[in-house]
Amino acid sequence: MKLSSIDSNWLSTPAMAAALGISVDHFRKVWSNPESGFLGADLFKQGPHHNSTKFWNRESVFAAAREQGYLIPSDLQMEQG
Repeated sequence: MKLSSIDSNWLSTPAMAAALGISVDHFRKVWSNPESGFLGADLFKQGPHHNSTKFWNRESVFAAAREQGYLIPSDLQMEQG
């Protein structure tokens, strides 16, 4: 599944973590953990296998992060610019 090449609003896990300015490990363990994280399964698409790459909806993840009180790097750039 090559969602990132079709729609720039869908980012792989490493790309999503980079867009948020956090590490991939932190994104996986804290934000997207199915038991304790705040990002639900409705925010990503995944291929047919359990180890397929997840593609996250950028705008939905940013909105969920803002609801949790996180600052998004792109928001900071807009404020400064």
